[in-house]
Amino acid sequence: MEDLPHVTRWVAMVQKEVGERFAAGAGTPAYGVPSVLAQLACDVRVHRAVARTVFYPVPNVDSVLVLLERTGPAPARGLRELVQRGFAHRRKTLVKSVSMAGGLPAGASADGDPRERLRAAVVALGHPADVRAERLAPAEFRALWEALT
Repeated sequence: MEDLPHVTRWVAMVQKEVGERFAAGAGTPAYGVPSVLAQLACDVRVHRAVARTVFYPVPNVDSVLVLLERTGPAPARGLRELVQRGFAHRRKTLVKSVSMAGGLPAGASADGDPRERLRAAVVALGHPADVRAERLAPAEFRALWEALT
């Protein structure tokens, strides 16, 4: 999405689990970095299943067609890094995970304690301070990044 800013629609055939990750909603087991980054720039949906039998030899995986319709530009580098650091340690809180993964990305304001600023920004979004990354929707990650810059 970043390298092809003028492309407005993608249709890709991928393994079923990969397609489900791209389209996953916040709070679901499949939700993660690919979900957030794709959904920050596109509406993403699994369009349809592709039968194994259309391939030769028949694979041991299921496939789907994923449709991505661009809704805006690809997320900025700092926002991408925030998302990646937030999910770096899935069993940790968002604040702890970002801290353990190197702290706030370049581009975040340097005012004050980074952990406290991140914690305050998370609470300002309406989440508890101990929220995990998988609970934040893509738009909330964007709002969090904007609050930190």
